Amino acid sequence: MQRLHPAGLTVAVIALCLCGGAAIAGDYDWTKDSPACGEVSDEEAAIGACGRIISAADVPRENLSYAYLDRGRAFARLRRWDAAHQDLTLAVERNIQDAFRRGNAEFDLQVVRVELGHYQAAREGFWKLAVDPDTGRAASAIWALTSDPRIGETDFQRLIEAARVLVERDDAPVLTHRVLGLTLAAAGKPDEALEEVNKALDGLPAADAGSALEQQLQSYARKAIESDIEMIKAGRPIITDASEFLS
Repeated sequence: MQRLHPAGLTVAVIALCLCGGAAIAGDYDWTKDSPACGEVSDEEAAIGACGRIISAADVPRENLSYAYLDRGRAFARLRRWDAAHQDLTLAVERNIQDAFRRGNAEFDLQVVRVELGHYQAAREGFWKLAVDPDTGRAASAIWALTSDPRIGETDFQRLIEAARVLVERDDAPVLTHRVLGLTLAAAGKPDEALEEVNKALDGLPAADAGSALEQQLQSYARKAIESDIEMIKAGRPIITDASEFLS
């Protein structure tokens, strides 16, 4: 991921005018725009649908929060960082009740903060997520923090302990073993790191298992983990682009 400091980081900030204005009234049924608002394959359509929901009258508070979240994530996927920051901040401030979606909002907001250069706020947000396994984004937050150049030995130990909690839960063993392995590698423990990353590799289904799409995803995961192993053996740091976590 991008290191959480300004050196060498080029940020393209795109200022946008968010949909707003007078509330949509009359016979507009905001529920009809809900599927398109949450659609991840067409960002522009999602932005338009979410904007109509946000501008509509009588939208329940929780659904309005989801509209801000989904529009913010669509802006982020398009790398429209200022617009994404505004919407994701509103989504987080509204304290979404669904824990999984609240975790998504909080994590994506930190990624956007990195892109905008708000490094200290991003660090604090990532740490909040990393040490709370119930957020649903702890693994991604731990992974993000391993590339922070200001992380010291004590911090790495906290991250390792947080990653071990996720492994013990066994909710997503491939992901959690990989994250623990990469955290150990970043902390200078290559032998332990290789043990964990190999467990992630062993946890993948057979190459011919599942649908064509599932096989394609498993192939991508296998190549990524095999690349991790090569990097760890070579003693090279594993640094990825923070925006790859956006879904």
